[in-house]
Amino acid sequence: MKKRTLTHIAFSAALTVLIPACASIPQPEKQLTSNMSQVYTNLQDTVVQVDVVDASIDTLITPNQEPLPSSFKRYSDRVGEMEKLGTKLEKNANAMRSQGASYFSGWQSDESTVSNSQVLGISASRQAEQRKAFMEVSKNSNEVNRVLQTYLSDLRDIETYLSNDLTPAGVKAITPVAEQAKKDGAALQEAIKPMISTLDRAKSNMDVSSID
Repeated sequence: MKKRTLTHIAFSAALTVLIPACASIPQPEKQLTSNMSQVYTNLQDTVVQVDVVDASIDTLITPNQEPLPSSFKRYSDRVGEMEKLGTKLEKNANAMRSQGASYFSGWQSDESTVSNSQVLGISASRQAEQRKAFMEVSKNSNEVNRVLQTYLSDLRDIETYLSNDLTPAGVKAITPVAEQAKKDGAALQEAIKPMISTLDRAKSNMDVSSID
C-alpha cells in the first residue's frame, strides 16, 4: 500500500466540492468513516430495540395479558437481542476510537515531512477541525456506553430473578424494577441522540462518501 501523503490529507475535505465523483481519496479516511457509519447504524438499531424490549416488559408485567412462560420467553429473547447489539456497538465504537487515534497520529507525523508553509497551515487548521469533531463523538460514545451498561444490567437482573420466581407474585414484586428499566431505556435513547448528531457533523466534515 502506498504511503499516505499530507497533501492528500490536508486537501481531502476541500476536494469534496472541487473534484469529480470518480476521484479517489486516502484509505485512512475511508477506514475511519466506515467505522463511524457502522457505529451510526448500531445506534439507530439500539434505539429501535429499546422500544421492542419495552413492549416485552409491558406484556410481562401486565396481569393476565398472556401466559407468563410465553411472555417471559419473549422478554428473554428481546434482552438477548439487546445484548448482542450492545456488544456490537461497543466493538465498533472501540474500533472507531482506535482508527481515529491512528488517523490523527499519522496525519501529525506526516506534517514533519512538509516544508511548504501554506500547506502546513491548511493541514493544521483542518486537522484541528476534524480532531475536535471526532473528540466530541468519542466523548458521547463513552456516555452512551455507560448508560447502556446500566440498562443491560437491569434487564439481566430482572431475567435472573424471574427465572427463579416466574409467578404472578414474583412478577408483581419485580415490577418497580421493570419500570425503572424502561426509564433507563429511555435515558439510553436520549444519550444516543447527541452522539448521532456529533457523528453526523464529523462525517459531514470529512465527507468521504461524496468523493468515493
